[in-house]
Amino acid sequence: MISTERFQNNMWRNIDDIKPKSKKNIKCKLEMKMLDIKSGEYSIETIHAEATAAARAAAEKYFTEKLGGRDQYACGFSWVTVQGVRLNTKIGKAMAAAGFQKSWSRGIYLWNPASMPVQNVDCLYAGAAAYAAVLQGYGFDAYAESRLD
Repeated sequence: MISTERFQNNMWRNIDDIKPKSKKNIKCKLEMKMLDIKSGEYSIETIHAEATAAARAAAEKYFTEKLGGRDQYACGFSWVTVQGVRLNTKIGKAMAAAGFQKSWSRGIYLWNPASMPVQNVDCLYAGAAAYAAVLQGYGFDAYAESRLD
């Protein structure tokens, strides 16, 4: 039988192996993606259009399959938060033109990225999660958030 202390030490060692060794590595990877965006290989407008389409498709799929086409159950809000981007940079200004705003907690956020006219929080969250997944594919530190009304 493994002692609790040994188990916890092994667990933390495995988690430490998964974590990046420094914030510098994360910043370098993000800067590499940002260089691709700045050089014109990608543009914020095309990334936003792709992410919005994915968010709308995911929200509509959830709405028709899970909710049966009726706006029902818990109502709330959902948004996408992006860390590591400031609105006073070129990328930040392009994201502000796409609808992002400064978050009071950290980073920037986009409210209801699926633009679904429903109140169901799960439906809106499905769209926000799809939007965040597209941004993560381009190297942004993005995640979906929600809250009940």
